[in-house]
Amino acid sequence: MFHGLEFALDLGLRCVIIEGDNKSISQKLNSHSIDLSEIGPIIRDIKQFQRNFTSCEVSFIGRNGNRPAHALASEGLRCFADRSWVEEAPNFVRSLTDQDCRFCDPP
Repeated sequence: MFHGLEFALDLGLRCVIIEGDNKSISQKLNSHSIDLSEIGPIIRDIKQFQRNFTSCEVSFIGRNGNRPAHALASEGLRCFADRSWVEEAPNFVRSLTDQDCRFCDPP
């Protein structure tokens, strides 16, 4: 998550939405209290880095509701090099995104 925020800042993005499939981490990042758990220092660092953005929302999206992110994470485990896509996503991600959008409410 931290590296994703760094990448977003490097791209010049000012408003970001972080969607994660770990409910506990999403809750910790949205909490105003100090996290005393083992990952507290990491949560603190992410919260501090979020201040670089005009808007930085964190939301929990279950794995079933965010298959593109899960597919990308799985792909990342198989790769040894960093990869990023800014304009176009890989075909397997676009396909999953199209499928996910069918279940979204229109704005």
